[in-house]
Amino acid sequence: MAVSAADIDWKDPEEYTLDWGEEVNVSGYTIKAVDFSKSSPTDVEDDFVMLSVKSNKSDSWTAVLGTNQSFYSPTKVFDDLVKINASKIVTASDIPIPLYCNKCINFKRN
Repeated sequence: MAVSAADIDWKDPEEYTLDWGEEVNVSGYTIKAVDFSKSSPTDVEDDFVMLSVKSNKSDSWTAVLGTNQSFYSPTKVFDDLVKINASKIVTASDIPIPLYCNKCINFKRN
């Protein structure tokens, strides 16, 4: 029987900000911001980010997360073990850091 992400007992989220090409290593997972939606002269509300996720056990996944849109979900769960939520994505050419993504990362409780 499949378990929904809502039924999983998740640890409290940890928040990270990644610029384009940056990665963070968290609890045996490497999460990298691989690509972003095309930037425009000002920030738009329907940005997306492509992430790669690799575990220290050689599992790997990719996901596209979006904010304020129906095409890409802001949340992705990987093998019922890690949940990533893109809380803010910024792509614009008129700001000091033109491409970044704030993510909340939850891990399943053992």
